Amino acid sequence: MKMRVKGWTRDKGCCNVTWTLFLLCLCYSFSVAPVDAQQGRRVARINMYATTATEYCTPIKQPDTDTAARVEYFRESLTRHYSLLHVLKPLPWDPRFTLELDEIFTELELVKVQDREMKILLQSMHDVFEQHVCPGPHILVKGVAGSGKSTLLSKLAFDWSRGRGKLADMEKYVLLIRLREVEPGESIAEIVWDQCVTKSTKGLSIGLIERYLREHESKLVFLLDGYDELPNGVKSIPELLAGTWYPNSTVLVTSRPSSGIEVEQKMAVNCSVMIVGFSPDHVEQYMTKYFQAVGNPGLALSLVQAVQADIVAKSLMQTPMFVMLICVLWEEDPTRVFPGTMSGLYQDLLTCLVRKYCKREDIAMLGDELPADVSDALLLLGEHAFKSLKRDQALIDLEETTTLLNKDTDILLKLGIVSKEVSASRLHPREQLNFPHKTMQEFLASRYIAHNLSSSSSYFSFFSSANIEDFVSLQSIRSLLHNEGLLQFICGSGDPASRMVLEKVNLWIPRVTFSKQRNPFQFAEKLNIDELCLACLHESQDPSLVPILKGTLSFKDASLTVRVPSRQGAALMFYLAHAEGMPLSKVLNLTLEETGQGEAIKHLCKLAKSPLPDLQRLDVKCQIGNNLEYLTPLLRNVPSLRFLNLANTSLTEMSMDALRQALSHVPLLEELDLSRNRKIGDNGIIRLSEGLASTLRLKRLNLYDMGMSDTGLHQLVQAMKQLYNLRSLDLTLNKIGDAGCQLLVSILHAMMARMPALRMFGLYNTGMEAAGFKAFMEAAEKHPDLQEIWYSEGLVPEGEDTSYSILRLKYPLGADQRHVIKNMRGDDKSSDAYKHIFDNPSPYLFQPPVITES
Repeated sequence: MKMRVKGWTRDKGCCNVTWTLFLLCLCYSFSVAPVDAQQGRRVARINMYATTATEYCTPIKQPDTDTAARVEYFRESLTRHYSLLHVLKPLPWDPRFTLELDEIFTELELVKVQDREMKILLQSMHDVFEQHVCPGPHILVKGVAGSGKSTLLSKLAFDWSRGRGKLADMEKYVLLIRLREVEPGESIAEIVWDQCVTKSTKGLSIGLIERYLREHESKLVFLLDGYDELPNGVKSIPELLAGTWYPNSTVLVTSRPSSGIEVEQKMAVNCSVMIVGFSPDHVEQYMTKYFQAVGNPGLALSLVQAVQADIVAKSLMQTPMFVMLICVLWEEDPTRVFPGTMSGLYQDLLTCLVRKYCKREDIAMLGDELPADVSDALLLLGEHAFKSLKRDQALIDLEETTTLLNKDTDILLKLGIVSKEVSASRLHPREQLNFPHKTMQEFLASRYIAHNLSSSSSYFSFFSSANIEDFVSLQSIRSLLHNEGLLQFICGSGDPASRMVLEKVNLWIPRVTFSKQRNPFQFAEKLNIDELCLACLHESQDPSLVPILKGTLSFKDASLTVRVPSRQGAALMFYLAHAEGMPLSKVLNLTLEETGQGEAIKHLCKLAKSPLPDLQRLDVKCQIGNNLEYLTPLLRNVPSLRFLNLANTSLTEMSMDALRQALSHVPLLEELDLSRNRKIGDNGIIRLSEGLASTLRLKRLNLYDMGMSDTGLHQLVQAMKQLYNLRSLDLTLNKIGDAGCQLLVSILHAMMARMPALRMFGLYNTGMEAAGFKAFMEAAEKHPDLQEIWYSEGLVPEGEDTSYSILRLKYPLGADQRHVIKNMRGDDKSSDAYKHIFDNPSPYLFQPPVITES
């Protein structure tokens, strides 16, 4: 399920509008400049890669004193403001490429409702306002830098202004607030007055807005964009999250994942949504649209093909902003090799922009070396970018800047990496340079920091010894996470900066004790620190730094997920490829998820290059098919593997030859899940059976829906004679029929003698008839250690009084149907014949690993 919105045609009924609105694609901030009330003229100010656009509109008619009319007047002012959010101009230096907001698409995943973890793809952001999706009014949307968080909120506000979506149906009042624009000391009403209403609105004072908010609290929907960009000292927004202000309103806040923890500490989050980003289809559509717009459609196909062949570059492709930048670079050089890091991509973009600038200005440029005046201007801009970051600002106030000369400013504006604007804020007017996105500001600041660290470590630098902590505090988790983007870019600049960052973190983090039970939020922050350390290491691309992280990473009993392709997955892969083992002999549970087609199996092949002695659990969630031979080299390097989950991976009977060989390398295996691979069939079961002799410690074998008949079962039970530790055998949805049932009856006594630990049989929907099942149950009753049989409802006629004490009705039934579970043999000695429950047990044998910390 994808979040994709159909196109929209503008309603022409209100006014004639001349649109020249320029906005940055997918992550931008928007507000509106002061209005010339006499002419009805408005200048729109865009915070990212922006220029000025003008709109001439008929002013909204000022209401009379009637309260209802004034409330409607307030609503109309909001809708008029949000109606401007429909056109994106991603590239300030290239006017050819524009996007309608309705053309923006990304994937969303519901990851948590209340305290329950889950993974459900949403069709649209509007879904989170459905009661059955999110049962409460507090929503957290997390996404990495450049994933499109700001654009999603713009889309929600724009749809509401057009009467579309759930919020419009519920007759809510939408208040879109860019948190980077909020200043300390501002009240909620002041923020709304400054950011949410058109400046041409007359008679709408802050006092009136405060009254409207108070009187219509239950209809308010606050869309808070970018909690990670909220300036220090702002109190009203945290108080809004805590429910001090407008506790009956709906609050949706976006944040980078690291700052999401702080949001959860302040707000009782009812559901969390993760922005997954572009799917492979979305990437191709975006590329096609870009190259059609710039008049070179043939480049789209060649770029798609190049990216398909470059799994490293693909790790960046889920992030919409990075897809745009890759298109820009490909247009310049269709033969280039893409970097696999965020730092490398931005450095290539900067070189590309400088080259375009030099060509326009007829300036000589030798290779990738920047001209001296350009280099000086960029370092000066980096210094001010860094100072602004320290103040939690995404802009440079030119009135407070004396070192930026007109010449430098002209160069920077012509490069297109900043825009010069007059602040639209009525509360805080100023002339300023705006960065197109926080990632660009962080990148430029990192160049300045790395330059200073490199200069101070030079052989000729006798009198200066700059330290990383002169620029960034590394003495608290909150500081590390707050500066996560900057730290990644610093590490991407290479030695000595990357080594300084990782060494400082490694000295401090191991001294801190983390307990999930005592402080779950702090423990979650520590896991984010692990991810940040991996990302910094990956940005550095320096394997010599891997040993530094040995004492820092806290993988004990943690389940790590490699999403293929993704930046996070690429970072973990880089570490595993160069680490001799997990730090401090901690346990690694690894889940390999596929977001493309066939990518995960290639990553398995890469993982096989180095030993993973601490890997105990491997869940593979991708389409493997006949390519299971890639798994064999990996399993040779994981001697401690206990759990192997290959459920629903499109395995075939030919795959079982590779699995048979692989099993001989994992003698400690305790659980094997091959469920929902019906193409394996009898022939595959026969091939697999030859390898079961290597798994003497196997405790659970899940063969749910494997396409097996009584023929395959006969071979299987012969091979299972050596599985002395087997506790659970699930044959659900395999049509073994009465012949299979008779086989089980005839050998059950011998099986129980050879497998005394056996406690559970899964026989749901196996084609048995009632008579055959009765014979099996009579045989099973003779073995007191056998505790549980999963069976089909029709096998026990309704109303029949049986003495079977070990029957359990097997899933799945519809959500509205009742499960009947007969009492299990054991401690339950109640006289009730049946228990009635309404939950729908998961068809998976494996349960997610639980993260524990002592």
